[in-house]
Amino acid sequence: MSRFGSMVNVEHLSQGLSVCHTCPVASTSPASLTPPLTVLCYEGHKPGGVRDARLCGQLRVLERELSYIKIMDVGQSYVVNRVADHIQSRIVYYLMNIHVTPRSIYLCRHGESELNLKGRIGGDPGLSPRGREFARSLAQFISDQNIKDLKVWTSQMKRTIQTAEALGVPYEQWKVLNEIDAGVCEEMTYEEIQDHYPLEFALRDQDKYRYRYPKGESYEDLVQRLEPVIMELERQENVLVICHQAVMRCLLAYFLDKAAEQLPYLKCPLHTVLKLTPVAYGCKVESIFLNVAAVNTHRDRPQVVAGSLPGWWARAGGPHTDRSG
Repeated sequence: MSRFGSMVNVEHLSQGLSVCHTCPVASTSPASLTPPLTVLCYEGHKPGGVRDARLCGQLRVLERELSYIKIMDVGQSYVVNRVADHIQSRIVYYLMNIHVTPRSIYLCRHGESELNLKGRIGGDPGLSPRGREFARSLAQFISDQNIKDLKVWTSQMKRTIQTAEALGVPYEQWKVLNEIDAGVCEEMTYEEIQDHYPLEFALRDQDKYRYRYPKGESYEDLVQRLEPVIMELERQENVLVICHQAVMRCLLAYFLDKAAEQLPYLKCPLHTVLKLTPVAYGCKVESIFLNVAAVNTHRDRPQVVAGSLPGWWARAGGPHTDRSG
């Protein structure tokens, strides 16, 4: 879809033809139009010189049968035609919420938590002393940036709220920003998971994106949960999101267009702010470490070798990923 000033709006149809949306065919029969219309193509040049207005009228009839959305003047107005199913309606919703206003999205994790120090996953712990120091450093960093109309979002978990409290500005809590639910493995170390649930540990290494913790979530589940936040981020201007490792990976993968297999292994270290600036056909990323030490919670992609699963499971065809939570 393209816009040429306020005079002509042209769209290619599936047959590769062009439609002039300033054509008065709707109120005048094609035979009465003299001289014929000049139709601009998608790129703005004349694809074949002067065309008979009868063709334009025929294409207008064809256009009424198509499913489409037209966006005029970069979102000033929309025309939606024959949107019939769920996927089409979600696409329309997405396109009606994106904008081209210059902005930045700041992503960071909460400050280091007490369970981070113990190597335990999940739970709802408070900040460690270094985590509180990071919160103060984050407040100074945000103040120095002098960001216009900044909005601050957190999860509903204690460690993100404590981090935001240090900023001294209003913030909004989103339950959907809560960390991935590790189910029966909450507050365990990876060593304990491997000892108590060796099959689950092996299955997660086989397919970390689709693996779902017993009574918990998978990364695939988390991506679906975060859809409202992603849609709202597309609508907003400057936002700081204080979240968690798995959540930050999902948001980062969306804006950087990373594959599902890469998503669970994106590095999102503690006490580091990622500044995302949307640009044409991509997103510029700047990583800012705030000089407060923290534990490393990143676990590299394991080398999965043949025979790493129990023999009976491997013979059965490998990991079963469609498991109830």
